[in-house]
Amino acid sequence: MEANTARRVLRGIAFAGIPFGAAMAIPVFFFSGGMPALVGGVIAGGLFGVGITLFAEYQRRRMECRGGVFEGEAIVFQGPANHFRNREGRGGWLVLTKRRLAFRSHGSNFQNEPVDLAIEDVSGVSPERTLGLVPNGLRVDLHDGKREKFVVTDRRRWIDDLSGLVGGEKGGEKGGEESGNREPVPTDP
Repeated sequence: MEANTARRVLRGIAFAGIPFGAAMAIPVFFFSGGMPALVGGVIAGGLFGVGITLFAEYQRRRMECRGGVFEGEAIVFQGPANHFRNREGRGGWLVLTKRRLAFRSHGSNFQNEPVDLAIEDVSGVSPERTLGLVPNGLRVDLHDGKREKFVVTDRRRWIDDLSGLVGGEKGGEKGGEESGNREPVPTDP
C-alpha cells in the first residue's frame, strides 16, 4: 500500500470510524452497560472506518483522471467531492481545468447529471461550512446569480486554484493577480 493510500485509510478510521464507534457505543452502553459497549463501539467504529475508506479508495481509483488530462483539457486540480443538487449530496469527482470546473457523479446517486461550470461564468469562490459545522465546503457563485456547493478535501487549494483562474476573486473580494498579493482566504464563511 502506498504512503498516500495508507494516510487516507488512517484518516478515514480517525474521522469516520471513531465518531461512528462512539455513536454506536452510547446506545450499547445504555442497553448492556460497561465493557461490552466500549469493545463493541471500538470494533464497529474500526470496521466502519476501514469499510468506508476502502469504498472511497475504490471510487478514487475508478474516477481519478490519469495523465493530467480530462476530456481533452489539461487538469489544474482534481479530487473526490460531493455536489449538492436539490436535497441530495451526490458523491463523485471534481475536476478543475483552465476552462471549467466539472463534476462527475460516481453513478450511485439518484441524480447523476454532470455539472460543467465555465470559468468565465464564475463570479466568486468562498469557503462554506457543511451543515453549518464542518469546514470542508466550497461555494461557487455564478454571474447569473446561481450558486453551486461542493464538499471537498483540501479546500484551500480548490479556492486558491479556482480564484486564480477567475481572476483573483475570492468570496466577492478582489485579490492581486500574483499569488503573493492575494488576500488570505478565511477558514470559515
